[in-house]
Amino acid sequence: MDRSALVSIYLDTGGDNWKSSRNWLSTSPIGEWYGVGVDGEGRVTGVELRANGLNGEIPEAMTRLSNLEILDLSGNELGGEVPAGLADLADLKSLDLSGNELAGEVSAELARLSNLESLDLSENELTGEIPTVLADLSNLKTLDISGNDISGAIPAELARLSNLMSLDLSENRLTGNPPVEFSELSNLERLDLSSNRLIGAVAVEYAGLSNLVALNLSGNRLSGAIPGELSNILGLESLDLSFNDLS
Repeated sequence: MDRSALVSIYLDTGGDNWKSSRNWLSTSPIGEWYGVGVDGEGRVTGVELRANGLNGEIPEAMTRLSNLEILDLSGNELGGEVPAGLADLADLKSLDLSGNELAGEVSAELARLSNLESLDLSENELTGEIPTVLADLSNLKTLDISGNDISGAIPAELARLSNLMSLDLSENRLTGNPPVEFSELSNLERLDLSSNRLIGAVAVEYAGLSNLVALNLSGNRLSGAIPGELSNILGLESLDLSFNDLS
C-alpha cells in the first residue's frame, strides 16, 4: 500500500522533473527511494523532499502513509490548500510545508495531530486567523507560521502549549496586543512577533521567561515604556523592539 501511495505522489507532483528521484518507480525497496525513510517492517515513516522541484498540490495519497512520522515538503512549488486529511496521520511528529505557495486558511483539523512536535507553515500565502484549537497540540515544541497573510488577534490559548520552545508568527497582519499569557510558556527560548500590526505595551511579565534567548517584537505599533525587567533574563542574547513607538 505504501509503494502505491508513493507512486501516486510522484506522478501527482511532477516527479519526472524533480531534482532528484533516485530509485523512484524502480523495483528497489522503497527505503532506497530518495527521501523515503522506513521502519523495520518496511513501512514509510519519513518523506523528506525539501527543495526538490515538486509542483501541483499536496497529493491525497500522502494521507495513505499511515505510519508517517516526518513529512518535509519545504522549498518546493506546491499550491492549493493544506489538506485537512493530513490530520489522519496520527503518528506525525514533524510537518514542514514552508516555502511553498500554499493558500487558504490554516486547517483547524491539524489540531488532531496529538504527537506533533514541530509545525512549520512559514513563507506561504495562507490567510484567515490562527485556529485557537492549535493549543491542543500539547507536544508541540516549534510553531512557525511566519511570512504569510494571517490576520486577527493572536490566540492567548497558545499559552497552553507548555512544551513550546520556539514561536514565530512574524511577517503577517496580526492585530491586538501581544498576549501577556505567553509569559506562562516556561520552556520558550525564541519568540518572534515582529512585522505585524500589534498594539499596546510590552508585557512586563515577559521578564519571567527565564529560558528566553531571543525576543523580537520589532515593526509593530507598540507603545509605552520598555520594561527594564527584561534585563533580568540572564540568557537573553537578542532583543529587538525597534520600529515601534516605545520609550
